[in-house]
Amino acid sequence: MTRTLSHNYCCDDVRRNDYNLYLLHFFMPRQNRRNALALMAMHVELNAIAMKSTDPMIRLIRLKWWGDEVEKITSGNPHADSPVLDEVETILSCSTLKFDNYFDQFEKSFRDELCDVDEAFYDILTSLIHNEKAKSKFIKKLMLHDQLGDDVSLRAFRLLFGV
Repeated sequence: MTRTLSHNYCCDDVRRNDYNLYLLHFFMPRQNRRNALALMAMHVELNAIAMKSTDPMIRLIRLKWWGDEVEKITSGNPHADSPVLDEVETILSCSTLKFDNYFDQFEKSFRDELCDVDEAFYDILTSLIHNEKAKSKFIKKLMLHDQLGDDVSLRAFRLLFGV
């Protein structure tokens, strides 16, 4: 799949399945937005695991598959055919993101243990940003994003204006 098609898939997937997260990507520095959308698409896919199955073992098997595919990418091996994995591969070819804690937090959530998946995800997102001033600004938006309700229009307004 071409990079443009996989990017469009990720963008549409995030916009359709987690509009609040889609809005948040606009607060990333412009040069990081494409990579952020790829990570957000993977996050949407992992969140969907819990909705697709109530069986904890099935959830863990699906999570393990994603973890194995990301591990294949980081070790330079071929991965499954997926537009999301294609975009993640592009990110990992030029950075050293660490997904261990992220997958551990999802595993804990699937086992109904105390965890913070969003914090682990936000750590990965912010590690995309290398400029400290831009990172600080984005972290403030993340904190505001977490405090907002589910009303998408209100969330967008408050994120934009920081109120």
